[in-house]
Amino acid sequence: MTKAKSSKLKTKEKPVDFVLVITVLIMLALGVVMVLSASSPSALAESGTSYSYVKTQGFSAIVGLILMFIISKIDYKVYKNLDKVAYVGSILILAAVLIPGLRIFSRRSI
Repeated sequence: MTKAKSSKLKTKEKPVDFVLVITVLIMLALGVVMVLSASSPSALAESGTSYSYVKTQGFSAIVGLILMFIISKIDYKVYKNLDKVAYVGSILILAAVLIPGLRIFSRRSI
């Protein structure tokens, strides 16, 4: 009887979709290379080093990969309860771009 209960408490570990993971890593690497090639001269003129934007992009990529791993471990049925909140939040974020003068994540002012 206890063996049956303990087996029910264990969750099945789903296999990793390696094609999806490799695709995400390739696109992430290409994005970092594109940021380096596109922003190197302007970063050198602004900060004195041509890698300042790439460092920020790399840090964001690492944080994104960690969050991707954490979120992939959560059962997708949990998200069903958050659908309306996520929808309203998305609409508010989209509407925020229409507010003139709102600069939340801007590095420089025009």
